[in-house]
Amino acid sequence: MCTSELPVDISSWYLLLLLVTVMSSLSIPRDEEALYVRFSKEVTDEVLDRGIYTDRALRQVFQAHIARNRGKLDEVW
Repeated sequence: MCTSELPVDISSWYLLLLLVTVMSSLSIPRDEEALYVRFSKEVTDEVLDRGIYTDRALRQVFQAHIARNRGKLDEVW
């Protein structure tokens, strides 16, 4: 079974953990940090509320939230 077929793709959850870790190591103003924390919370809430567990669905949620926040948050990658 390839990783993209697993019910929970560890790499997607790792990406969220990595995002939070990187954010905590950056020295950004508190108000800007709050925007990233809110972004992470909104993504997490949607994943939990909708019961999303596949890699494909997780990626779609991330992409939708990134698109909604384009221009508000810096894109690191």
